[in-house]
Amino acid sequence: KSRRYPWGDAAPDDDRANFNTNCGAPSPVGLFPAGATPEGIQDLAGNVWEWTASDYDKERKCLRGGAFGGLDVHLRAAYRDGSEPDVRYYDLGFRLVRD
Repeated sequence: KSRRYPWGDAAPDDDRANFNTNCGAPSPVGLFPAGATPEGIQDLAGNVWEWTASDYDKERKCLRGGAFGGLDVHLRAAYRDGSEPDVRYYDLGFRLVRD
């Protein structure tokens, strides 16, 4: 089943994600347990935009998840943005994953 947000279809709020400057800066992973996916993955929405390996277009890579200063619409699971891979911003990051 698809979900509108990582945690489900409920609208984003201050208990689920760091967005709309509710913290004013990136926050530690795990600060928003109500925003976890049903599988237990935390902080997929808000905090910092996360780089993905996917192309956004010919020159940019795809970003997902929204950021601490962004709007609630950016937290949607289907929302994506793009940036050139050699650009650095205070609200861009990445997620380390291991098997």
